[in-house]
Amino acid sequence: MEVEDIHAVVAGFARSAELAREGGLDGVELNAADKSLLRQFLSPLTNQREDDYGGTIENRLRFVREVIAAVRRALGSDLCLGLRLCGDEYAPWAGLKPEDSQAIAVALVADGLLDYIAITVGSIYSGHMARASMHVPEGYAGPLAGAVKRKLALSSAEGMNLPVFATERITDPLFAGSVIAEGRADMVEMTRALIADADLPRKARAGQLADIRPCIACNQDCVVDSPMNPRLGCVHNASAGREAELEDESIVPASRPRCVMVIGGGPAGLEAARVAALRGHVVDLYERDASLRGQVGIAAIGPGRGELGKVIRYLEAQVQKLGVRIHLSEEITVERVLAERPEAVVVTTGARAAPPPFPVTDTAQIVDDVQVLLGRAEVGQRVVVVDQTGLARAASAAEFLADQGREVIVVAEDMFISPQLTATQDLALWYQRALSKGIEFLPQTLVRRVEGRRVIIADRFSREEHALEEVDTVLLALYRLPRQGLFLALKAQGLEVYRAGDCVAPRQISQAVLEGNRVGRML
Repeated sequence: MEVEDIHAVVAGFARSAELAREGGLDGVELNAADKSLLRQFLSPLTNQREDDYGGTIENRLRFVREVIAAVRRALGSDLCLGLRLCGDEYAPWAGLKPEDSQAIAVALVADGLLDYIAITVGSIYSGHMARASMHVPEGYAGPLAGAVKRKLALSSAEGMNLPVFATERITDPLFAGSVIAEGRADMVEMTRALIADADLPRKARAGQLADIRPCIACNQDCVVDSPMNPRLGCVHNASAGREAELEDESIVPASRPRCVMVIGGGPAGLEAARVAALRGHVVDLYERDASLRGQVGIAAIGPGRGELGKVIRYLEAQVQKLGVRIHLSEEITVERVLAERPEAVVVTTGARAAPPPFPVTDTAQIVDDVQVLLGRAEVGQRVVVVDQTGLARAASAAEFLADQGREVIVVAEDMFISPQLTATQDLALWYQRALSKGIEFLPQTLVRRVEGRRVIIADRFSREEHALEEVDTVLLALYRLPRQGLFLALKAQGLEVYRAGDCVAPRQISQAVLEGNRVGRML
């Protein structure tokens, strides 16, 4: 950037602040964290300038100070101005370390123009630590906020008692309260938690903690900074991003209560039952297993993925509160439905395993990831995991088996293993864990056939074949197929029947919950 460019950007920040003031906002927060230009000027990792804006810490602070001053002039003294500051770039070879960020905080607070500082983490080289996933502990950046708070308290400069905010994966109001009570920060910021449940503050204040829809840090629908410009959402809050259409307050009571039968106890069935019960219907929910879970509950068995289970636990608590009658360990047939005589049926029977997409001899031991996580399959010592989805399923199953001491090889056609983990900020962390557990990777590899204990593989591009020998078990993580037989049979009987979730087509949690919500409104 030339100096003229810098001045233009400073003016742009000021104009944005003017618009915020004209729009009636109470203040703004400047972003000097992870991907921001302000952080790039502050950091010796990215600031290689040799003029007045680079080199010494004083010079690297110049651009940020000019922006803060311009924004303060535009806001006036009566509106709030905060700064989101990177507390650690997690770049061992360079970049901002905690002590650097503490010094920057002291310098900027001493200027007397800020009202608070929020401490976050990560940069362009450690993006997986900014807005980290469920594999990172809650409040993981909190100690950095505490260090800045202590540094400011120790300074003798006037105004150093500026509030310090803790950020990054703070979702539980009880945990947030402990951060404040123990003096680790003066306030906490919640973003994903309020996408999951915008009423979290009100429910927490009223002591309704069990009614708070929990953020599970899955980084799926709430991660929207991509060229596709997707709608902001939450995997188990259907109304997030669709407030005008799907807020609970917009649910219209049914003109007449009806007897509704929901078949399937995963997220789609539970959400359909919840919304139907809110409308005043009498709802019976049937699940063939001994507990409610669906595919999401099974996925929660995988290492570090236990928070997925919160989706089911929340929905189960809500339907029980609404008086939905839950029937477990009951396999529902067409004859059973006809005998019960419901006025409407919702089928959410999920998905089934697809057959192997390559030849397999009778002597080969083939299992799928669901069977393995449920403990319903015998697995040998040397396991080949075939990943054809690029999702978390193969990665989770591989780690699950490695934790049991098994020798695991993951084979995938993609350029690298489980590429879809990139979008959820999980890829780097999974690779670190997998390598430490001895998992072997064979990307860009096709499985041609399985012959007993031999797996014949080929390079995806050269097509050159060779064999993996003495393989005890082949675990398939394939795309699944809808379990729709019951739905089609009931439809053929002329019943009023709907379906939702993987029974329509196997996808992610958000589609299941969204369809369940919409079906519940249709009944």
